[in-house]
Amino acid sequence: KERPGTPDLYAIVVGGTAEEAVFLREAEAVSRVLDDQMGTASRRVTLVNSREAPFRYPLADRTNLAISLRAIGARMRPDEDIAMLYLSSHGAAGVLALDHALLNPADLTPELLDAMLDDAGIEHAIVVLSACYSGSFLDMLEGPGRLIVTASDAISPSFGCNPENHWTWWGRALMDQAMRETRDIRAAFPVARAQVAEWEEADRYPPSNPQIRVGAGIDARLD
Repeated sequence: KERPGTPDLYAIVVGGTAEEAVFLREAEAVSRVLDDQMGTASRRVTLVNSREAPFRYPLADRTNLAISLRAIGARMRPDEDIAMLYLSSHGAAGVLALDHALLNPADLTPELLDAMLDDAGIEHAIVVLSACYSGSFLDMLEGPGRLIVTASDAISPSFGCNPENHWTWWGRALMDQAMRETRDIRAAFPVARAQVAEWEEADRYPPSNPQIRVGAGIDARLD
């Protein structure tokens, strides 16, 4: 519920790939962290493509994401509230997978996500992309009212999406560790980035190089 006079966080959590259950588990775990830390239980939508639990959540496709963003945009108070969009899936340059073997939804592009946020009238948004090559979304999505966090730069993979895992590495470092210590994602980012770098070095993986961009207009709202 909207609380007039109180800055509220509205959240959409997306698990985009049905074949690897890690994305279902991460979407559920992120939802719990946001509910516990930010009180989003009545202001959150979770969309998941899942082979393991196909009917537990609405489908994570372009249509449902656009509808959810518009619904949140209509309920937010533009002078005080913030939306958070957390997307966890496979990725490629300029693509975040919305994948289901039976339904074959179309993937998400940075141009389309930018248009969805604008169409929803959401002026202040945090967007977290936990996917390989997710830094390729930065240039299109950045803006004065947005904070964008990506699990990698535009030319690097990220790690930890093994089907048996409960978190991707970036999701675990950011949401399961750093964001449990602070509610400020700006402070959580360098902690999570350092943790991922430590894991990558230990396993001799190439650096994923997570990225953050903070729009000048969102700092005061986050404070």
